[in-house]
Amino acid sequence: MRPIEEFIKKRKDIIHGRKALNKQMPQKYWRETTDWDLFSNSVKKDADKLQNFLDKKVGRDRFYAKQTPLTDSKRKVWKVIDRDTEQEVADFMSTPKGKKLYNTIEGIRFETLQRAKKVYKKILANPKLAHRHAKTLYDLQTIEAYERELKQRTNTKVNNNFNIF
Repeated sequence: MRPIEEFIKKRKDIIHGRKALNKQMPQKYWRETTDWDLFSNSVKKDADKLQNFLDKKVGRDRFYAKQTPLTDSKRKVWKVIDRDTEQEVADFMSTPKGKKLYNTIEGIRFETLQRAKKVYKKILANPKLAHRHAKTLYDLQTIEAYERELKQRTNTKVNNNFNIF
């Protein structure tokens, strides 16, 4: 398990976005991603804790946390950024309300594919988020292709088990 996964498991945050999709689908459906998208009940606190956790892992002050606005709302997101590359390592958003937000796999919480589909459809319907549409559409189509494969596999098993004699 990677160090960041240890942190997420301990804090009981929920992974969403592409890393959640990749974990729940076969590798042929994966898309490369570098950052971690996380839902947290303590957004700023968890961002600061992850920054400190990663600094300890590398033995120096390499990461920092900062707050940024979301494009489509008044909500804020806390990002953990690598000082060496200025690459985003993780972003933390408040855990949304609702039931069945996640599946637990190997002790780590991942946003469900059904919830991801719902969110992606909202993103695609929002013209203010046009900069996200291509990636979001690709991810939505990937989930739908996977679901078709699962349905086809289920139907094949039912048909193969059907025997009138």
